[in-house]
Amino acid sequence: MVVLELSPALESFRDTIVNCFSYEGKFLEPLMKVKLQELILLLLETPNSSAVIEFFEELYSHSIPDPVFTVSQDLLKPLALGDYAAISNRSLSKFKRDFTASTGQPPGKWINAKRLEHAQMLTKTTNLTVSEICNRSGFNNLSSFIRSYKAMFGKTPSAQR
Repeated sequence: MVVLELSPALESFRDTIVNCFSYEGKFLEPLMKVKLQELILLLLETPNSSAVIEFFEELYSHSIPDPVFTVSQDLLKPLALGDYAAISNRSLSKFKRDFTASTGQPPGKWINAKRLEHAQMLTKTTNLTVSEICNRSGFNNLSSFIRSYKAMFGKTPSAQR
């Protein structure tokens, strides 16, 4: 929370914003956007502007989604790490650092393991073809999928059945 002294400019803003709530015209949304911009500029002119900036930085830092959550949401889609980084509003290097800090594993290794676990579950519980399992588990290349599957579980998907 930031406590600010009410300056004449902020008092004037308060008085005009109240009138906006009774406005019913077609430009209400753009008007409110302008009023919000006005408020931010007025807050940045206060003696406590550094506290205001810190407050907004705190709000922004919480709006960046958790990288593990981001990956988990789209785990079975054939997305590249760059795609996950973009979805989570991070650069690729920042995404990799944050992900590794959260899981203790690099994202590529973690994603591959989770996809293979899903593929193993499909192998054991469905009659899908190996190619269908490959696609439904987020892999693009069948031969690469089979090699990875065998490396992790000691058998190919067909042999495991």
